[in-house]
Amino acid sequence: MDVQGDGMLFGGGQGGLPPQAPEVREQVPRTTLKNPDVFTGVRGKAERWCTDMDDWFANAQTAPGRQLGLAKSYLSPELKDWFDLVKLEDGIRFRNWPALKDTLLRRYRDKHVCRAAKKKIAILRCTGTVSDYNNKFDVEALKLKKAGTSE
Repeated sequence: MDVQGDGMLFGGGQGGLPPQAPEVREQVPRTTLKNPDVFTGVRGKAERWCTDMDDWFANAQTAPGRQLGLAKSYLSPELKDWFDLVKLEDGIRFRNWPALKDTLLRRYRDKHVCRAAKKKIAILRCTGTVSDYNNKFDVEALKLKKAGTSE
């Protein structure tokens, strides 16, 4: 076998894999991605859903041109109706998944994230290890940074 690929190791019509007997193919573990949850428009859950969708697109190796349609399929019926109405109004069209994601985050992000994060930081005390304290502080600081400090 040639390491450069003569169709056995790296070349050929099998996507670069060597031909295998059926019993060998059955031993290869398969990974199944869990489908994302349906987003129902609950305020405060938009960020988690958008992050899950980004991760799902990356893991499923979804082409950017297919992401918008797939994301729409994981919206609740009410949000699908909203999506279709927005598409018709004022020439506002979701060109791609990032445009839809930005709109959903603006519309459904928890409005009091900054206030809650500032409050948690103010009352945060080191009652365990310094590492635990730092982890909790970092989470709240990232929430502040991500949400902006407009409050």
